[in-house]
Amino acid sequence: MHHQAEAFTVTDNTVYTYFAYGLKIHSELPLPELGRSDSEDSGAAENPDLNIRVGQVDRPMPPLDETGAGIHITADEICYTLEYIGSFVIREGREVLVEPSPHVSEENLILYVLGPVMGAVLHQRGLLLLHGSAISFHGNAVAFLGNSGKGKSTTAAALYARGYRLLTDDVVAIDCTGAEPMVLPAMPRIKLRPESAKAIGYDPEDMPAFHSEDARRECAATDGYLSTPLPLRCI
Repeated sequence: MHHQAEAFTVTDNTVYTYFAYGLKIHSELPLPELGRSDSEDSGAAENPDLNIRVGQVDRPMPPLDETGAGIHITADEICYTLEYIGSFVIREGREVLVEPSPHVSEENLILYVLGPVMGAVLHQRGLLLLHGSAISFHGNAVAFLGNSGKGKSTTAAALYARGYRLLTDDVVAIDCTGAEPMVLPAMPRIKLRPESAKAIGYDPEDMPAFHSEDARRECAATDGYLSTPLPLRCI
């Protein structure tokens, strides 16, 4: 999955501020999928929980395997590289350094930052990650788990369309450090196949594409979107 496009570069000193998974995120890379954001001068960015920078990686990266990927993991750091996407150094769940590959599109770079890279950040921060979606039910979190294509997102979207509030789609991040497991809110969007969107009552033609090489559409779930963790009561 790669485009022949101009190499992604940071062209100014803008730092974007986002909130996801209970984290305040400062990023030199725009991440509009995270929803709420503010842009600010780089000198004003203070006290983020996660800092995402774009620049040159300052050490040799692991060699690529036959799939075009390489990874090296230590107690404090994950070095991950993908041939047509870029190299990523993830440190202690607090810092990510992104070096884009030549000709990677911004679309594909963001896809991997919000996918495998964010997953690595959350893992380093000690969260339990499950493949699923979650909604709020009477002040508690209900999660739907299953393999790809089994209807997790469709179920969450159908309930959202009926007035339930979304917590997360695709990745359920759980904080198990307190008295009870808490599901952290993620991004205010749900990814749906066109046939699922139609079944729920949406018109896929009116919904933005999740990715130019993916048939799924994005259902915005900003109405009543939750920003605080909820206790996990049911899976």
